[in-house]
Formats: sequence, C-alpha cells, structure tokens
Amino acid sequence: MAEGVMPIYIAGRAHSGSTFLDVLLNGHANIKGCGGVVEAMSRGPDELTSSNLRIRECPRWSKVFDAYARRRGRSLDDDLPMLYEKTDIRQFRAAMASSPEDPNDPWYDYAQATLALSAAIGEVFDVKAYVDSNKEYTRALMMLKCDPEAKVVHIFREPDITITSHYHRLGTGSPIKFMKRTYRPGIMTFPFMMLISLGWSVGMIAAIRIARTYPKRVHHMSHDAFSKDPRAELTRLQGFLGIDLSEVIEKVETGADFYVEDILGGNEFKHKGKIAFNPRTKGRHKAPWYYRAGAWVFAWPGAIARRLYVNA
Repeated sequence: MAEGVMPIYIAGRAHSGSTFLDVLLNGHANIKGCGGVVEAMSRGPDELTSSNLRIRECPRWSKVFDAYARRRGRSLDDDLPMLYEKTDIRQFRAAMASSPEDPNDPWYDYAQATLALSAAIGEVFDVKAYVDSNKEYTRALMMLKCDPEAKVVHIFREPDITITSHYHRLGTGSPIKFMKRTYRPGIMTFPFMMLISLGWSVGMIAAIRIARTYPKRVHHMSHDAFSKDPRAELTRLQGFLGIDLSEVIEKVETGADFYVEDILGGNEFKHKGKIAFNPRTKGRHKAPWYYRAGAWVFAWPGAIARRLYVNA
C-alpha cells in the first residue's frame, strides 16, 4: 500500500476520453489528476506539463522526483525505462503470471517502484487519491497486483467512433501513436486503421480479463454513455470509488470550468488552462462508411466480449 493514497488508474485506448475524465476528477478537492504519468516522464526532461513548464522545472513534479529518490534509494530517472517498457501490452501475459510481492520475481522491482511513485505523488500533492490516465492495460493490472488500494477505471468508445477519432486526427496533420510508436500511414491509412481496430479488440479483452480477476476493483465506463448522461455515470463512479463526487457533478451540470493543473501527457487541450464539459454528442464528423464498417469487422472478438461481460 502506498501510504494512504489511492491510485485511480484510467485504462483504455487512445481518444477514449481518459484525459478529460482525469481533468474532471481533478476538480475534486481530495483528488489530484496527474495525466499519463509514466509515459510523459519517459519522454525526458523536456516534456512539458499543462503549465508549460518542463517536468523537472515544475515545482511540484520536481518534488515528486525528490520524494521518490528518498523513498526508493535511487533516482526515478533510473527506474523510468523499466516502468515504461513493462507497461507494454506484449508484457500482459507475463504480468498476469507474476507474483510481485516475491523478491525473487522479475516484477518485484516494478512493484516497488510503482508503490514508491504513488507514495511520492500522495506526499507532494497531499491528497487522498490521484488519477493516472496512462491507459496501458498491463500497468492497470500491475497497479492492482501491487497496491491493494488501487482501483482501475476502464473507459472506452465503440470501435467505429474510435476509428473516426483517429481518422480526423490524421486529417489535421497529427500522427497516430500505436504500440508506443508514432505513424503517418499515408496511402496505408485504411489497413492501418483496421490494425487499430484489432488493437481495440485486444484492449477490450485485456480489460475484461483484469476485471474478472479483480471484480470489485475495476469499473467499466462507456464514454458515449457518460456524454449522454454525465450525472448517472459520475454517480456510478462515485459508488465505485467510495468518494463523494457531488462537487464534480455540480460543476458538470452548471457548465463550470475545470482547471488543468500540472497534468502530464494527454491531449493538447491541457494547455488551455481550463475547460468546461461539452459532450458534443450531436454533429460529430464521421469517417467514411467503409472505415466504420471495417472497424466492426476487425474488432468483433472484443465487441462480442464487451456485450457479454461489460455492464456499461
């Protein structure tokens, strides 16, 4: 246990709404929204926080590095390569078989580093819970394995909507990240999108596997259901977390601003300083029909598993 702080880990695919949920929960007085902690830190010292400061120049995140070193007896910079590499979905099977409480297990150091990082974040930000929206399923599993206080929120969109989001991101000139690399697929866009659809299926099945292993510590949330009825979904979420989210619900319903403070990684809107909840459930742009149809064809294993096992 990371000394009284509860990690809330958001798992999901890219463009699933994880950063926005992170910011909303940051609107609670006792929750610190941190963004994608390990991935952002792993990009190096020049990675900017939402305050447009380099991580090591940000007063509070620099203190997290110091607190980690004091607790762990070694630099967080030295442990970040391990934390980053072991988040990969290709490590999921090994993570499932691990016993991180055993000092002889290959995942023992990973678990100790994870606990030290959680404790450092709790100490510096002085909160009861923090949100890590790193999204990787293997890290979600290991957070649950090594910290009995940790909880996972699995947020997802349907595969056709996920593909549409990627499609329009490419249209703006931005690259797509897949398997920890960035791509601009050009004439290979359609087959690349179908590969992402297959990845959606793998992610959904991984999330279900984690939830069946830890049924009381994983919460599934549909981004589309959240957009249509945020009060109902946030009420479900507060029951799962055991934290009163009434102040967050009130802000959402009144259109109040949510301040984006020292968040790592995530979407570019984090640099705006503040955002208000705007679900935009109508008037969305759509990818060509054959992209959307193909997404369902390639994502069918995960889509069937989602219908059978996910109540969201």
